[in-house]
Amino acid sequence: MEIIKGRRCVRSFREEAISEQDLRAILEAGIWAPSGSNAQPWKFFVVRDRNRIDKIKMVSP
Repeated sequence: MEIIKGRRCVRSFREEAISEQDLRAILEAGIWAPSGSNAQPWKFFVVRDRNRIDKIKMVSP
């Protein structure tokens, strides 16, 4: 219960880029995460271009 109560949502991020090694580890963790009925419905998009990130922000709720 403490883990659930301690959950938080991050709204600000550092400007430094994630290393390629860390990015691969994060994506691998997502790939290995369980899914309902093993459907694995996810898609991962890595966006590093600042202009594209800003455009995504404009259309995101």
